[in-house]
Amino acid sequence: MPKVLQIKAEPLTAETFRPFGQVIGVDTVQMKIVNDRFRMGIITMTYQPFRISHLNRHIKSTQALIPLGGKACLVLVAPPTVNLDSPDDLKQVKAFINDGSCGINLDLGTWHMALLPLGPKMTMVNIQGEHSGEDTEERSFPEKFDTVIEVVL
Repeated sequence: MPKVLQIKAEPLTAETFRPFGQVIGVDTVQMKIVNDRFRMGIITMTYQPFRISHLNRHIKSTQALIPLGGKACLVLVAPPTVNLDSPDDLKQVKAFINDGSCGINLDLGTWHMALLPLGPKMTMVNIQGEHSGEDTEERSFPEKFDTVIEVVL
């Protein structure tokens, strides 16, 4: 059974999210891409317990996630300045509650996962590099640290 590291979710604001990117609808958004072009699609997520086993990041393109229908959601991120190679790096993971009135744009290298619904189901717009699959680095916390992160609302 993996160890559990609890983190407390805080409200999403432009100021608290600044180390990770911009809040769409509040900040001026800076989308960036290296040797690729952007694609846009829709992701549907269903509720799952807030036990986080992994995060990923993209070095060559920013990624924007925008909840549709005003659905509240959980945003999980870690700064691009950590490599998530040490158990101590897990203390850098942050959770934010998005009330559904805005989206996020993740800076290059920001660790993240798709938005997690606070209700039963949600859809979101996803804008990222067309070849982001080739530009994805992932860390599995149970595999690497025998730990999962549990978010407390």
